[in-house]
Amino acid sequence: MAQPPEVDATKNGPRWLATSLGGFALIALGLFGATTWIDRATTLEKGWIEAENTAALLAAHAERALRVAEISTARVAAMVEAIGFDDSRAPAILARLAAEAPEINALELLDVSGRVLASSLPQRSTGDDPPSEALMALQAGAKSHISALGFERPGELRGFTWSRALREEGVLVGLAEATLHAEFFAGAATDLRLGPDARLALLRDDGALVLRWPPEGSATAEGPRPRPAGRQLESGADGITRLVAWHGAPGMPVT
Repeated sequence: MAQPPEVDATKNGPRWLATSLGGFALIALGLFGATTWIDRATTLEKGWIEAENTAALLAAHAERALRVAEISTARVAAMVEAIGFDDSRAPAILARLAAEAPEINALELLDVSGRVLASSLPQRSTGDDPPSEALMALQAGAKSHISALGFERPGELRGFTWSRALREEGVLVGLAEATLHAEFFAGAATDLRLGPDARLALLRDDGALVLRWPPEGSATAEGPRPRPAGRQLESGADGITRLVAWHGAPGMPVT
């Protein structure tokens, strides 16, 4: 009977061991690389989920504030129907209406030239202001308008307004305006405990910047955002690449 060949341990043993250890090293390296990639992908996906949830919550926050502004200006319109434009009781009524809506910083009544006829702000002087973007939009036929970012008055915080057209027989006779400050966004940012590099922005559907937080600058790009929602990586002016997610406010022309 033939005998199996003897194994030369002095030759094949070290080679087999080296091959085995090399294969183990390659497998281990491959598993480590795969684990690292999985960890990164998991972390990135978690970041996307947090960004998308934040965008959805802020969209709901903005929608709620704008609904309050819409209702408040409707109440101003009802006041005008009841007492007209020149009644001395108007400032007190506006102040009461504004006090009933914490989201609103001020309510004002303007004529078609942009002159403030009455305001809920006790220190607000009535008079002529430069024609506003809202006035031009309402004169062009819009029923309401959300202003783009800008200073409302010298020395005041940045904010934006919801303007409502007041018409008689189809003719524009005045404006009712509700002002909301950037602080309403700051409260949401604080509640969400966002990181120091987080940036929030409220954009109109035409891409105009309505509000941003922090107010001193924003790294998010302006421009229209596809509805209803989306996400992408963007590099801001500060050089930081961020996960950017957006979500349209239900029933409102903002994202």
